[in-house]
Amino acid sequence: MVSAAPVAQVLFSIPSGAPRLSEAALQTAYGLTPAEARLAAGLCSGRTLAEHAEQVGVSLNTAKFHLRSVFQKTGQARQADLQRVLLTNPSIRSESAGSTAHHAP
Repeated sequence: MVSAAPVAQVLFSIPSGAPRLSEAALQTAYGLTPAEARLAAGLCSGRTLAEHAEQVGVSLNTAKFHLRSVFQKTGQARQADLQRVLLTNPSIRSESAGSTAHHAP
């Protein structure tokens, strides 16, 4: 015989991938060019500088030039600091970033 004991439902959320930053908001907030905003968003999504350069079809030196400009415009000097500043700025989060809800029985 099975008793009708109370049952609990657990709900948790797992981010659906790396955070997405709005390139337009990056341009507005920090005065970045479209190429600089694309680079900043790419780095914050987990890509390396070399991966970003390859993906957008520019040389690594061009990507480094853009990164120096992003550092200057954001007041940062290291990629880790840049990512921290950008990822904790709620005004530049993309609306398409979300999470996936999961139910545990």
